[in-house]
Amino acid sequence: MSGPPDERRSAFRFSLAVYRLVLRRYPAEMRRRFGRDMIELFAMQLHDAVEARGVIGWLTCWRRVLRELFRPARPPLAARPLPAGPADIPGPSMRRGSSTLEATRGAFGLGALQDLGFAWRSLRREPRFVALLVVVLGLGVAVNTSVFAVVNAYLIRPLPYPEADRVVTVRSPVQVTWADVDGVFEARVSWDLDAFTIVGDDGPQLARGAWVTTDFLDVYGVVPALGRVFRPEEGGPAAEASVAVISHRLWQGRYGGAPDVLGRTLRAYASDRPDDAESFTIVGVLPHDFWHFNDFTDVLVPLREERALYAGRLLPGMTTEDASATITARVQSRRTGLADDFAVRVVRAQDLHVAGVRPVLLTLQAAGLLVFLIACANAAVLLLVRSVRREREFGLRRALGAGGRRLTRQLVLEGTLLALGAGAFGVLLAEGVLRLA
Repeated sequence: MSGPPDERRSAFRFSLAVYRLVLRRYPAEMRRRFGRDMIELFAMQLHDAVEARGVIGWLTCWRRVLRELFRPARPPLAARPLPAGPADIPGPSMRRGSSTLEATRGAFGLGALQDLGFAWRSLRREPRFVALLVVVLGLGVAVNTSVFAVVNAYLIRPLPYPEADRVVTVRSPVQVTWADVDGVFEARVSWDLDAFTIVGDDGPQLARGAWVTTDFLDVYGVVPALGRVFRPEEGGPAAEASVAVISHRLWQGRYGGAPDVLGRTLRAYASDRPDDAESFTIVGVLPHDFWHFNDFTDVLVPLREERALYAGRLLPGMTTEDASATITARVQSRRTGLADDFAVRVVRAQDLHVAGVRPVLLTLQAAGLLVFLIACANAAVLLLVRSVRREREFGLRRALGAGGRRLTRQLVLEGTLLALGAGAFGVLLAEGVLRLA
């Protein structure tokens, strides 16, 4: 059929109309179950035949249709073996080059779109089976997604600190001084907890706070809600001015969230100097979600004298093992009477954070994977049972000319639709569980 495109389209529509009339010779039950699919299959085969051989291909396709239509009745499909392959099928698949044409159409060609539509209709005919399989697989996905979200938060995702892999905690039975970490730490973290009695026009108020090193907020990546953090020259015994950073809670409660709180003077008595009130200039306000190991964070002021070292940030290229060995040697060199097994441990903050929960989370992850494997096994059994029930359908489709590749693609598309549905259901269920938790 080599005429103009409009004439070819008209001839194609006429052929489909005639084929619909031809289908009326088949039993009503067969037309109800497979009529639409047979029309789609005929349209695809007719298109390929015309593209390959023109009018001869059109005539050959119709000859096969008529031959199948008026062929003497054969035993039911269940009573005879299915064809072993396309070469044994006396139908459209005997056409020369049919497998080649089907292959060249590609996964996203006309045949794939038709198979996708057929897969969707096939699943719609069995809503109970689809619902059962989606729930079984979806529960497995939900369990794994929920557990992995927790594992990711604790074991995989780094702590919300800048260069978190270099933020460490120092564990030692004796005090580690600042000099012990020279050339090992880039920044040092020490603190001295205190209670401040704030005085002024609004009356006295007790606030829990701490004297901290000027590197404290920088090491933990604290971005103030207002103002700034401490500067290096504002700490130590030589500091010329007294400054303070207050908590978001204190800012809202005592100062009413006033934006001009920066620069105000905070006058307070420290617990270790109850007879001498000291004035601090407020230079920053902590964010509302600031979290630390203790609650003494309403007032933070720079530390003026050396205290025990608790944490810090390692120099680039320094490992925790090298840092532990160096600090241990320095402490041993300046102290006597230490135990033979004395050692200073420098531990990554991430490792210390997850040390207690790592075994539990890994066990939960393994259990979640086992549940998912069980769900996949159950889904495979359900699909196998369904394929056995569809033996007659597959036999009919192969008798009408569908090759093994086409049927395989059909099953893959059905499995893909089921997997997408189960995945969406599982993710939504996991998100709901995590929100409730």
